[in-house]
Amino acid sequence: MAPAPQVCPNELVCSATACKTSCTSDSDCLPSYFCGGGSCHQAAIVVAAGTEFSCAILHDGTVRCWGVNFNEQLGTGSSAASGLVPVQVTGLPAAATALALGADFGCALLSDGSVWCWGNDGAGELGNGMFSTLSGPAGYAPAKVKSLGSPVTAIGAGYYHVCAAVNQASVWCWGDNGAAQLGTGTATTTSPDGVNLPVQAAGVTGKITSVAANEESSYAFNSNDGLIASWGGSESGQLGNGSTSPTTLIQYVGVGVSALNVSAGTFGYLACAIGSDGAAYCWGDDSEDALGPGAPIEFDPNPVKITGLPSTPTVISAGAETVCAILHNGALYCWGGNGEGQAGQPSSTLSFATPAQVTGFVGTPTSVSSGYSHTCALMSDGSVWCWGDDNFGELGDGQTENSPTPVEVLGW
Repeated sequence: MAPAPQVCPNELVCSATACKTSCTSDSDCLPSYFCGGGSCHQAAIVVAAGTEFSCAILHDGTVRCWGVNFNEQLGTGSSAASGLVPVQVTGLPAAATALALGADFGCALLSDGSVWCWGNDGAGELGNGMFSTLSGPAGYAPAKVKSLGSPVTAIGAGYYHVCAAVNQASVWCWGDNGAAQLGTGTATTTSPDGVNLPVQAAGVTGKITSVAANEESSYAFNSNDGLIASWGGSESGQLGNGSTSPTTLIQYVGVGVSALNVSAGTFGYLACAIGSDGAAYCWGDDSEDALGPGAPIEFDPNPVKITGLPSTPTVISAGAETVCAILHNGALYCWGGNGEGQAGQPSSTLSFATPAQVTGFVGTPTSVSSGYSHTCALMSDGSVWCWGDDNFGELGDGQTENSPTPVEVLGW
């Protein structure tokens, strides 16, 4: 009779009849683990970059966050010092499937279709019926968003507001509404200028498969017709409808071809999409050349086709002033703001319009998330690499040194 398979500690595999004592490649680790720093680590399946913090969902559905924690945005229920390495978000009752990070709060979509949020709540962005800036004794560990239908199928966070697609059929938003970004048709002018329970974005119809938001605007992608609905502020043309006039009515982004998705930076006035023609399009703020080489102006309220990519993109992520895209061949390119190295180029290059390839990571990127001034990418083996601003440890490498070269996130 053949001997039973060897059970090895530390997620290592058996070689002949002995357990590995360390790893040099992913093959030395169990499935759903990758090798980093000589140890096996559980693979991540989702990564998100916010404003000076980052989070990832691991293969077991738990969430890890790292970076600034002044407002409990790391989800531990404590405002202890910033986390230079990942810490686990506590209190989530089910596995997480998607993340949305704002200015100083985070939200997770769970496998049961509910949404849980944590961190600052000054504009009602936690959706729990309260307002708090965490100045009092009550802290905000993750709590379920109230009065929200189920199942939620997509979420997106702006600076101080969140939108969610419910059953791919309607969009509900909560939080800051000073620019009518919740889609109710009116702005909230009282103080605080937010709504602390979800409200339905009026007029958004179709099969809503993705939502996004930035500082004052919201977006919903209808996969039935390829149209992107937008609403809220438009001072930099971020609604993409050819106008900079504010409006409380639902607009439609004038990509010119049907879109395949939508992405918006949490902070700022920038949004992007991939069109059905395979090209990348961006609109809104262009102060750091995020609209590419064909738009040398401060902003553009019409989507601009990005030139300079050597092949068609499959993934696009708009940050505050930086855009990154993964191409069909697996190469990762970024352009726009680079003052902290967030576009993956030497930080002496403050901004650039022509997309440039990011190198320095190990593996093939499958997703990328552009934050306020840093960027993170998920690799096919489940490892996460980040680059750019690291003032609060948002790169997750245990340091606080900015790096225009990707560094591997370890610690879980």
